[in-house]
Amino acid sequence: MSDLHSPIDRSDTRSPISVLPVELFIRIADFVASDDPPTWIVRGDTERELIVTENILGFLVITHVCSRWRSVCHGALELWGSATSALAEKSTLHVSIDHSIPTVRILVPPILPALRVLSFSTLWDLPMMSVLDILAQTPLLERLHFNECHWSMTPDEARQERPKLVMSRLTSLTLDDLYTLRDGAWYNNCPLEYLYNHIDLPSDTLVTLSPCFSDLDFEDGSAIRLLQRLFARVLADIRRGPSPPLCVHIAWLDSPKPIYLTALPTFGDLAIFKYPSHPRHRELQRAKIGLHTIGLEEVLLDESIVNTLKGVEMLSIPTDRITRISGNYLFLEEALFSVFSDIRILRISQTTKNNSTDTWLFLHELAEFVRSDTLKYPRLEEIWISPIVSVAVDAHVVRKVAGIVAQRDKHPDNRIHTVRLGIPRPSGDSEEGVSAAELESLVPNVEWAA
Repeated sequence: MSDLHSPIDRSDTRSPISVLPVELFIRIADFVASDDPPTWIVRGDTERELIVTENILGFLVITHVCSRWRSVCHGALELWGSATSALAEKSTLHVSIDHSIPTVRILVPPILPALRVLSFSTLWDLPMMSVLDILAQTPLLERLHFNECHWSMTPDEARQERPKLVMSRLTSLTLDDLYTLRDGAWYNNCPLEYLYNHIDLPSDTLVTLSPCFSDLDFEDGSAIRLLQRLFARVLADIRRGPSPPLCVHIAWLDSPKPIYLTALPTFGDLAIFKYPSHPRHRELQRAKIGLHTIGLEEVLLDESIVNTLKGVEMLSIPTDRITRISGNYLFLEEALFSVFSDIRILRISQTTKNNSTDTWLFLHELAEFVRSDTLKYPRLEEIWISPIVSVAVDAHVVRKVAGIVAQRDKHPDNRIHTVRLGIPRPSGDSEEGVSAAELESLVPNVEWAA
């Protein structure tokens, strides 16, 4: 053991780590790479009018220790992948930070075959074909992020077909606000869609797509058509592999009004969504599509998008301010009940205090019989209510929930067997405790917070 803590002579091949079998050395290096990945970051600093680059070797610093380690790392496909095309030595990339500032030359790092993380942000005139050539050199890439980038892309290039890049190790892809000029408007989402269509992803890659739209995109219908294609591709990718039932979470209170497609969570998993660094976050969240300025009701009324969402088993929505996110709340409400009519689980959350009116309005609608005595969400089996922060100012939360469940239970086709509440069970001798007992008598399973 003392040998492991003694200084290593680079020329001494008898050092313990130097005589490890090659296979074991590679496994150790690959493990270290997951925590210390080779990284290339390029970002525009508009305040200082310059481009900042970070070339981080990560675990590759071990290649500087001795020729044997360098030889092993460069010869192992797990550490130094086999690129699908060649770049000239000392290849460069020409980019800017604004249309009024000349482009500058950036040296492409020579470690592309080992690169695990690549991030470009706030750049101008990114050349699409050059970037794709660079990506073809990164077979081990795990995280690829493009944010707020203007792209240099001619109409001929937009029509050009290239082989898809197979990125079999990619765990995270972000395409956020990528645009070119279109008839004087800034937002043409061709770069976003072109990149997305030319990357072959694993079915469990976490995908974030955030297009932006101009008035012209709304006028000619290109905005909704793009969303149709994005939803179709995202769900096709997810369903390619073994996939658990899906949950749709509509976060209309967040920017850019994202719709999340996630693996069906457990009640205890709900808190994980707030913590992206949680080990299970990637497992639960598969895709995020930002709507930006497009109305949610417009998306939910589009027949193509509705068809792609068939088979979703859980809907998760925030109900605070639900009546104010649309010019026509009844229109939106009807769309939510219609599009997700097959769900088994409904989760509602209320995150603002003193604003419970909309929550109870939606829940009361859930209990009403419509269209010749038919139920809304006729297959509904579970209601999850968490978080609901108005508990502190609303003394009758449990009584209201029990009343809603009792009303729905009057229908012979009611299937609700579980209610999960993110609040502790009230004491038995209180008014709310009596309501809790009533609720427990209506459904077999009532889950309270600890």
